[in-house]
Amino acid sequence: MLFPLSKEFASCSLFQKGGPHHEAPVHRVWSVDHTGSAARTKELHLLLTDQKPYKCHERLALKQAQEGQRKDNARMSEWRENLREMGERLDGESLGRTQEMQREIRAYKKRNAASDTNLRSMLRDQSKGHFGFLAEMGDRVNSMENLSTWGGNDPRESRERTLARKNSHKGVAEQGRNYNQAIKSLQGELDNRGPQEWTAVPKPSNDTIVSRRKAKGIAILTQQKEAWEGILEGIQEREQVRVLAERRELQRQGREVELRLNADKTRLLQGLSDTMKGKKAELDDIQARVNGRGSGRPEHPDFQGYAAAGYTAVEKSQSRLRDHAAERADKDADHAGSAAKLLCLSMPLQLRNRIVAANPPRKAASLIGTGLNSPMEWSDMNWTQKWSLLSTHAPQRAIQKAQEKAGVDSQGMDMSATMSPSEQRTLSPRTLGMATTS
Repeated sequence: MLFPLSKEFASCSLFQKGGPHHEAPVHRVWSVDHTGSAARTKELHLLLTDQKPYKCHERLALKQAQEGQRKDNARMSEWRENLREMGERLDGESLGRTQEMQREIRAYKKRNAASDTNLRSMLRDQSKGHFGFLAEMGDRVNSMENLSTWGGNDPRESRERTLARKNSHKGVAEQGRNYNQAIKSLQGELDNRGPQEWTAVPKPSNDTIVSRRKAKGIAILTQQKEAWEGILEGIQEREQVRVLAERRELQRQGREVELRLNADKTRLLQGLSDTMKGKKAELDDIQARVNGRGSGRPEHPDFQGYAAAGYTAVEKSQSRLRDHAAERADKDADHAGSAAKLLCLSMPLQLRNRIVAANPPRKAASLIGTGLNSPMEWSDMNWTQKWSLLSTHAPQRAIQKAQEKAGVDSQGMDMSATMSPSEQRTLSPRTLGMATTS
C-alpha cells in the first residue's frame, strides 16, 4: 500500500538521491497458530467426559472466541501503531528531503543571479566604454575647424592615425577570432566534462528519467528476446532433426511392413490358388461322377439299366452315416423350419425389405393367402411364418432363384434329386456336395 504524500513532496528527489532504505521483506510463510490448542482440547475433552449440556459448549466457544478477538484487536492495534510510526518517519524523511531540495534550489538561483549580475556589469562597462569612445570622437570632430574655412590643400590624416586605425581593425578581427576559438574550446570542454566536474549536478526531469529507464528496459528486453529466439531456434532445429529421423525410421519400417505384407499376400494368393485348384478338381471329379451316373428310374427316357457302367459309388464315412441316421431318427427335428430359414436367407435383403415395407405383417390385409391369422411384427415371426409372407407376395422368379440357391423347397425336401444333370451343373458347390452325398 502506498503512503500518502504531501503537496510539497517531490518523488523524483526521493528516488534519485537514494538514502537509507529498508531491507526487502523475506518471503512470508503463513502458518496457523496452535498456541493453547492443548488446553482447549483438554477443556473440550472434560466437557465431553462430564457430559455437559450444549450450553456449556457454547459458553466455551464464546470464551475462546472473545479471547481470540482480544488477541486480534491487540495485533491490529500494534500493526496500526507500527503503520503510524512508519508514516511519521516517512513524512519526516520527505519533509527533510523537500527542505534540502528547496535549499539547493535557492543556492542554484543565487548562483545564477550572481552570474547574471556579473554579465550585466560587464556588458554595462563595455557599453560605457563604447559610448565614451563615441563621445570622445564627437568632441574631436566638433573641435576641428569648418571645412569651408580651410584654404589650400585639405588636411590629411596623419600616418600615425592611419596606422592606429588599421591596427584597431585588425585588433577587432583578431579579438573576434580569439573569441570564436575560445567558444569552441569551451564547448568541447563542456561536452567532454564528466559528472564529477560539476559543482552542482542538475537533476534530470521526470521525462528524462522515464525515457532513460525505458531505453534501458527496452535494451534488456531486446537482449533477452534475442537470447530466447536463439533458444527457440535451437529447439526448432533439434525438433526438425528428430522429426526427420523419426520420419525416415517410419518410412523404413513402412517399407519393411509393405514387403512383409506383399510376401504374405503372395503366399495367401498362392494358397488360395492352390485351394481353388484343389476344390475345382474335386468339383470336376464330382461333376464327372454325377454326369457318368446312369438314370435310376425305369420310367426315365434315358434309362439304361441299374448301376450303369462308368459310375463309381462314393463311400461315406462312419461318422457321416451316424449323423444321417440320427437326423432321420430325430422326430423333433424341424426340417421345415430349417428349410424356411435357408430360403429366407437365400432371398436378397433389399427384396425382402421392399416386400415387408409394402406388406407389413402387422396388418391383417397383408396376411391374406399366407395361412397366418394373427397380425404381428416382423421381428416376432419365426422363419416359417416369414417365408410364408415372402413366398406369398414375392415374384415367382425370385422364389425359384431362392430355392435354386438354397437347394431345398419349403417342406425341407432336397431339390437336387429331381433335377437333371444339366441343371445340377448350375448349382453351387455346397448344393452339389449335398446332392452327391445325401
